[in-house]
Amino acid sequence: MKEYILFYGVASMLMWGFIYLRAFRNSPITWASPTCLFAGGILLFYIGPSLYWQFRPWDYIIPSYFEGLPIFLKSLCLFGMSFLVVAVLSPALIRNKQQTVCSRTGEFGKKLWVFVFPVLFGMGWRIYLLTLGWQGRLSREVPAVCGSESLALIFYNVPYYYAICYFVLIAFGGKKQRQVGMFLWAFDGLFQIFLMHRYWMCLFVIRSIIFATLCGIKLRWKHWVIIGMFGIFVIAVVGKSHVLTYNKVEGGRRFLSVSQVFHVFAEAGVGYARGDFRGRMGSSSDVAMLRALDDTMFRLYQARSASAVMISVPNVIPYFYGKTFVHILYAMIPRYFCPNKPDLGEIQKVTTLVMPYDEGVNPAGTIAEFYMNYGFVAVFFGGIICLLLCRWIERILKHPERINLAWVCVYPIWAEQFLIPYGSFSRRICESFRSVLVLAIVALVLKYCRKQDKKEV
Repeated sequence: MKEYILFYGVASMLMWGFIYLRAFRNSPITWASPTCLFAGGILLFYIGPSLYWQFRPWDYIIPSYFEGLPIFLKSLCLFGMSFLVVAVLSPALIRNKQQTVCSRTGEFGKKLWVFVFPVLFGMGWRIYLLTLGWQGRLSREVPAVCGSESLALIFYNVPYYYAICYFVLIAFGGKKQRQVGMFLWAFDGLFQIFLMHRYWMCLFVIRSIIFATLCGIKLRWKHWVIIGMFGIFVIAVVGKSHVLTYNKVEGGRRFLSVSQVFHVFAEAGVGYARGDFRGRMGSSSDVAMLRALDDTMFRLYQARSASAVMISVPNVIPYFYGKTFVHILYAMIPRYFCPNKPDLGEIQKVTTLVMPYDEGVNPAGTIAEFYMNYGFVAVFFGGIICLLLCRWIERILKHPERINLAWVCVYPIWAEQFLIPYGSFSRRICESFRSVLVLAIVALVLKYCRKQDKKEV
C-alpha cells in the first residue's frame, strides 16, 4: 500500500506543482491568482501531508485511514488532468516585475467614510459573541436575534466580510481614510489573536497578504519564512492553549482578559516545549520543533477524511447521484425565509458514517464530494468545472487597467474558496455566489461615492 501511496503521491505532486508554477508565471498577481491558490491548496492540505506521513510514524490516537490514500491520490491526478492540459498548452510568460491591480487612489471623497460602519457593526457583533463565550473553546452559545437563531445567521456574515470595508479605505481613501483603514486592519488582527481562534487568525493573515499582493507589495522569502513560522505557532501552540483557558475564567465572566490571553499563549508554549500536551502515543521524547511540525502536518492532513469517505463508496456510503449539488439552488435564500432548505453541513456529516472514532465533523472535501456522486467520472468533469471557474476569474484579474475597483477588496475574501480544498464543492460555489453579491454591492457603493464626489466638485 505504501508503494502505491508514494507513486500516486509523487505523480500528483509533480502534476500540481507544474500547474502551480505555470500559473505563477502567467499571472500579474503571481501566487495569489485563482489557479495558484487552487493548486497550492491541494499541495498544502492534501499531497504534502499525505507524503509526509509516509516517512513519519503516525502515533496519534485516532486512525490515519492510509488505506484510502491510493484511491484518493489517484483521483487527484484525474481531477488535475484538465488543469495540466491548459498549463502545458499555455505559453510560459515570465514576468520580470509583479504588476498591480490597485493602481488608482484618491478618486473618492468624504462619501467613502460609509465603509466604516459595516466594520464597526461587525466588530460590535463579535464583541457581543465574546460576552457569550466565543473565545477559544470556552463556549459556543448560539444567540438569537428577535427570538430567531436563523436571523442571527445573517448577522454572522458581517464579521466574515467586513474586512472588505477597511481594505477599501486603505486602497482608495484619502490620507485620513487610509490611516483609519490601517488602524481598523491592525485592530482586527489583534482582535483575532484575542479571540484565540486558529482559523480566523490564519484567515486574517491570508487575506492581508493577498490584499498586499494586489496592491503591488512583493513578498520576499524572509516574509514567507515568518508567515510559515507564524502558521506553525498558531496551529500547534495556539491549538493547544484551549486546555489552559477554562480554569482562568472567574466571577461569572465568560472570556479572558488581554493579559490572560498572552499568559495562556506563553504557558502553552512552555508546556509544548516540555511535551506536556500528548494526545499521542509515545512521541513525547521528540524535540519541540519536530512535535510542532508533526502537529501542524496532522492538522493539514485533510486527505484523511476524504480517504475514509472514498474507500467506503459504495459499500457504506452510497452514490448520491447529484443530490449533494441540489444545495447550490438554495444558496442565495436566507434560512430565515426558508427554514427547511438543505443544510450544507449534511455533505460534511457523511464522514461520521465511516469515522466513528473522531470527535466532531470532519470535512469530506471537494474531491470526495464529486466521487461520492458519480465516482471517477464526476471527479474528472469536476476538475473541468473548477478549471473554468479559475480561468474566468483570472481573465478578469489579468487586465488591471480595466478591472472594477471592487475586485481589489473583495477578491482577498473570495480567495478562500479557491485555497481551501477540504470545503465541499457545493459550499465553495454557494460562498462564491455570496461573494459575487457582495462584489456587486461594493461596486455600486463605490460608483455612488465617485459620482457624488464629482457632482460636489
